[in-house]
Formats: sequence, structure tokens, C-alpha cells
Amino acid sequence: MGLSIYLDDSIDNDLLLALLEQAGHKVVSPRTVGTTGCSDEAHLEYAVQHGCALLTADVVDSEELHERWQS
Repeated sequence: MGLSIYLDDSIDNDLLLALLEQAGHKVVSPRTVGTTGCSDEAHLEYAVQHGCALLTADVVDSEELHERWQS
């Protein structure tokens, strides 16, 4: 069974989306749900609210956001 994955703006591209879907995952793109250009926090909130793992290339900002979200 595949994962539900939300790609944020930093990693959203058609090739990655297709490869993840071929591997059996459900992939959500900011382009398809209207969140393109939103803040990192908004991307994380969308992923959490929809039960998705957040996939990002923005490691530094994401680590800080994750720490804030946990507290």
C-alpha cells in the first residue's frame, strides 16, 4: 500500500509526481489543490489536515517549522 504524499512548491514537478505515482503512491501537487505560492507553514498544514507526508527540498526551513509545529 502506497503513501499519501504532498509535494510542496520546492519539489513539485511532473517527473517526480509521475515516478511516485508509478511506485503506487497517491501524490498531491500544490498545482492541483490551489496552494502554489503558499507559505511553508500552509503547505505543512495542508499535508497534516489531509493525512499526507510532506515532501520538500527545503530542509533548513522545514526543520525549523517542524520544531515549531511540535511545540
